[in-house]
Amino acid sequence: MTGKPKVLVIGASGQIGRRVCRGLIQRDVPIRGLSHSPTGAMKIAASGVDDIVWGDLGDPRTLKAAFHGVDHVMQVSRAIREPRQEIHAIEAAQRAGVRRVVKLSSEILYYHWDGLSDQEKATPPDMVAALHGPAEDRILDTGIDSVMLRPTWFMSIDANPLIAAGFTKNQFVWPAGLAGLALVHPDDVAESAVECLVSEHLPPSPLHLTGPKELSSEEIAAGFSTVKDATVVAASPPLHDYEEWLETVAGMPRQAGRIFDPYVTRRHAPVTDDIEQLLHRPARNFTDYLAHDAT
Repeated sequence: MTGKPKVLVIGASGQIGRRVCRGLIQRDVPIRGLSHSPTGAMKIAASGVDDIVWGDLGDPRTLKAAFHGVDHVMQVSRAIREPRQEIHAIEAAQRAGVRRVVKLSSEILYYHWDGLSDQEKATPPDMVAALHGPAEDRILDTGIDSVMLRPTWFMSIDANPLIAAGFTKNQFVWPAGLAGLALVHPDDVAESAVECLVSEHLPPSPLHLTGPKELSSEEIAAGFSTVKDATVVAASPPLHDYEEWLETVAGMPRQAGRIFDPYVTRRHAPVTDDIEQLLHRPARNFTDYLAHDAT
């Protein structure tokens, strides 16, 4: 391809989507943002995007205009949602002749999707795999050039729906017996996405995006204590009690706790150099995040 690709960002109003939009604009890449609400459109516009189109991923008939004239697609979805919506977007990309799709996925697929039989995939072990797994498979089925970004937990973990309720009580609730976390900076995830979207040569896939070191739950709690108005303590209930906490305190289904299963069975969190290999610089560390981005 000559010149810069036209990029459609799906999920452009979210934490990663906004960062991707700003990164593409900084590199003078023509960009279009997809929005399904006036509030989302305002957030996208605040990122500097002028070309904003309305579309409902639940209704494929509304997506044709969004994909018209697009070369590459960035696909960002909420953590837990009906997977059919992502598949509608993938099929619209295929019909429009999109050349490359970069999908924000999850590291959970290394443990709860890869290697499963079709029968096992019909009843995925957890809600995150149920979203991202079918979408990844559908992208691969299309034959479109693609890169799957599989980040670990973000450094903004205090805003994660599975964790946030604990922070309202100044607790980082992380089930007992689990490995630590190699938390990844959201900016590194977004910059990796931008590089995959604009690179002349297709990067390898999947990419396992992690921070530069494993952190214990105590280290994470202590880190957030430096930027919040109170001391955050690490709380480590047994996994069964955590599932009850999810339901009664966080308002989440108990099934969501299945996402922690792989972290129970391993001693350490994987730390990769995929970000460094892609961006030619080290991954940002937790101290950087706390100093400049945490709230």
